[in-house]
Amino acid sequence: MTLRTLDCDGGIVYLGDFAPNVMKKCGQPAYSVQREQKIVQDNSIGDGIITTSIIDDWTFNFGPTRFQYRVLLRDGRVWQIECMDYYGY
Repeated sequence: MTLRTLDCDGGIVYLGDFAPNVMKKCGQPAYSVQREQKIVQDNSIGDGIITTSIIDDWTFNFGPTRFQYRVLLRDGRVWQIECMDYYGY
């Protein structure tokens, strides 16, 4: 399930938040991986412009009574938050 916010012990994470703010509010992720992703953007004359973004994929585990969450950051800003539909450990 895709969400617009994530409620952590240190505050609420919103789409568009910067990576340091997420760490401050939620702590260190239990799992993280970083990759490059090519994105094709159309310009005004119909040609595709290819740009490369850095994607950080973070999983937060808040313990056995809460679901785990996945936060995706593009170039250091939150662009997607997902509930992983299973409890942490």
